[in-house]
Amino acid sequence: MIICSCNVISDGEIKRALDELKEEFPQLTITPDLIFKSLGRQPKCGSCITGITKIMREQDTWIL
Repeated sequence: MIICSCNVISDGEIKRALDELKEEFPQLTITPDLIFKSLGRQPKCGSCITGITKIMREQDTWIL
């Protein structure tokens, strides 16, 4: 499912980015902005932040 329509980012891409970030940097506080950076994109309108944070909570990832 597409979570960010501006950048066409799917929930699968977000989950993979979370897994990779948690594995590579286990002590790092992961934020939606960091997920965008890891995917090589930038947030635009911001309407996807709620969806991204929901996925982060489901994946047991701490957010600021």
